[in-house]
Formats: sequence, structure tokens, C-alpha cells
Amino acid sequence: TPQGEAAATAASGLILERSRAAAGQAVEYEVRYVDYGDEASVVLDRGFAAERAARADTEGPFAGAKATWDPSNPNVLTLETPDGGLLEIKVTKRSFEAPS
Repeated sequence: TPQGEAAATAASGLILERSRAAAGQAVEYEVRYVDYGDEASVVLDRGFAAERAARADTEGPFAGAKATWDPSNPNVLTLETPDGGLLEIKVTKRSFEAPS
């Protein structure tokens, strides 16, 4: 974390530990895209993808999490765990590449 591992909460420490253990292991989950703007534009449905990724990690702290995400504000994704824990992910820099 930017403030160092000592500043991480218990949940984020568990995520870090599990992430290190799972490094290099493939996880499969569904994703989908939604129409956005004109008829030719689509974006990844980050809420759907986050819920499916959490579901695929059945032992993780976010298993069964519900996502809140809006394509009109794509930089903010919030996950809520079944026990009420919250994780908010904010994108602060984004790049764009036009299809060739």
C-alpha cells in the first residue's frame, strides 16, 4: 500500500497474503460489456466483472460481494461483503487506445 504494509487493515492484509499465495494461478470468471454512448461504443461492466471475480475466489474475503458501479462514473467501483465490509476502488489515471 502507499502508506506501507503496516498501515493495511486486517482485511487488506489478508488480501495481500492470499494474492501472494495465488500469484501465477489462473482464475476464470465471466465478464460482459455494455453499450455506452453511441451505438458503436461499449465498456467493460466492471461491477459484473468484480462480482464474478469475487465469486470465483470462494475462499477470499470478498466472496459473495455485491458491486456498485455506474458506467457514467466508471472511475468508482464499490464492493460490499456479505458481512458489511466495504472496498472502494477509484481509478485516478486512465489511458485510451483507439481500435485499429
